[in-house]
Amino acid sequence: MGGDEITEFSSRYPDRVDKLVYLEGGYDWSDTAFFKPFADILAINSPEPAVLNSLDTLRSWYSAAWIGKGIAWTDGLEAFLCDATRIKPDGAIDPVPSLDVFTALLQTLGTWSRDYTKVRAPALALYATNFFPTDRSDPVLAEKLRAFEEGAMDPFRRASMERIHRELAIVTVRQIDDRTHMSIGVVELDVLAELNREFLLAPARPDSK
Repeated sequence: MGGDEITEFSSRYPDRVDKLVYLEGGYDWSDTAFFKPFADILAINSPEPAVLNSLDTLRSWYSAAWIGKGIAWTDGLEAFLCDATRIKPDGAIDPVPSLDVFTALLQTLGTWSRDYTKVRAPALALYATNFFPTDRSDPVLAEKLRAFEEGAMDPFRRASMERIHRELAIVTVRQIDDRTHMSIGVVELDVLAELNREFLLAPARPDSK
């Protein structure tokens, strides 16, 4: 959603945007061939009702479903999770927004088509190598996630990288190894910070195509 917002804003108000960073946001989700399997795997990877019994069970699920094994939980992730929840008197969790609202928001992703050609600001597009962690304890779920990554996400990611490189006027495209859609902002933050720092401090110039 963030990638949709910054693309639209910079297209409408080019004089108000100096540079753009697409942090795992360089995807046009209106691609109908991709959106159906994407929505299906999101449904499969969604939390069971028992996950919402407490903040502890939600934290455990979120870490496995979005971050991955062996990655330390951080204060930033804790703050993010707390901002996205409301704890009821009995300790159970209400997601914020609700699951129904989130589902409705998700459907809008499939209707918002981007026009990168109207973006004039230099951009840095950073991509992970996986969308979801595939090292799940449930072998059936792990296999479904691997099949999604190989059959749907990898081709979509490659096409997205090629398109953004082709259609944005000034762009640098980078892929960071061993990252997922959410862990890209958690693992080895010094690497991420340096990529952003180098881009933001550099004078605007056409990237070598």
